[in-house]
Amino acid sequence: MEDKELKQARIVFNTFCSMLDKGGWKYHKDDDEMHIECGVAGDDLPLLLHINIDADRELIRLHSSLGNVPRGKRSEAALAICAINYLLINGCFDYDYNDGEMVFRLVNSYAGSIVGEEMCKYIFMCSCLTVDKYNDLIVKYMLGGMSLEELIAKINSD
Repeated sequence: MEDKELKQARIVFNTFCSMLDKGGWKYHKDDDEMHIECGVAGDDLPLLLHINIDADRELIRLHSSLGNVPRGKRSEAALAICAINYLLINGCFDYDYNDGEMVFRLVNSYAGSIVGEEMCKYIFMCSCLTVDKYNDLIVKYMLGGMSLEELIAKINSD
């Protein structure tokens, strides 16, 4: 990795931290790894958002785990994730069928760009609001409190 790429990544990392500081967000950061962990109180459930600055690929990656889908619901859960992702403009839910882990992911390139706090705020809030909108529905489905049909109907009604 070139010094130029690492320097740009540090600028992006510091810009993200500055945005969080100005917004009064509480977070933990690892300066060496350029990783930020921020707990957010959602409307229904809390969420933990991870922000990583990838200097090699010049990417900002935000992700939040929603837990693991029980083995007996994994095929159905894939259908629910498709229904949600169809409606999303930015970011997506990823799903590992093998272990059932479900995460929200939003990735943004900063290659050749000047990253401002407003862009950081947009992708941070977009991630928080999207996870908050769907995490309670997904957890309710995973715990057996809602059928796949009810979940998809609820997803499509919003």
